[in-house]
Amino acid sequence: MTGFKTMRRLDGEELLDPDFVKAIGHPIRVEILLECSLAPICVSEYLARRKPELGRQAIEHHFSVLLECGAIEEVEVRRERGGRARYYAATARALFSDEDFNRLPPALKGNVSATYCSTLWERIQESLLAGTLDAHPERHLTWTPLELDWEGFMAIIEELDAIFRRLKVVEVEARERMSRTDSSPMHVTIAMMGFESPQPVREHQVEMGPRFP
Repeated sequence: MTGFKTMRRLDGEELLDPDFVKAIGHPIRVEILLECSLAPICVSEYLARRKPELGRQAIEHHFSVLLECGAIEEVEVRRERGGRARYYAATARALFSDEDFNRLPPALKGNVSATYCSTLWERIQESLLAGTLDAHPERHLTWTPLELDWEGFMAIIEELDAIFRRLKVVEVEARERMSRTDSSPMHVTIAMMGFESPQPVREHQVEMGPRFP
């Protein structure tokens, strides 16, 4: 992720900046970071939209921690209601590289993953309520249980990684087309997951071959 630094021990091993690890150690800050990756947001807007019960001072502190470690950046200042509203955006599209994530403590990995999944589910609910999730017959919505070996698992992950790298390229091309036609953007959510699951709990064992053509 751009905006934070790594450090090296005397033996040459690269470590994450402890300030960044501390910053994303709180689930609200992970949530703020994900919100900032969707679109620029100010403290007041986040407070009203997400956590009105926490109070402005607490949310301002979380924004400040993320700003100081370079996870978010100020992108605009507006005069609103007699004051100034500062809008922040995430400094990178993904939270971590694979290497960065793997260097996090196990408990922190679980915290980040849980907040990510929770935020994604909220995004899905918003789309359902707005009627946009099924607005286009071309939309893709699947999840597929598979039985793979390690080689097969990594083959799928590599395919997902390739699609992820392609996303930004497609977005840039779309923005160029929209600038020529003066058209409005379609806000699209692309979610990709691939992970090991526990074995389904059953009281029987049935041998099965390939289930899909």
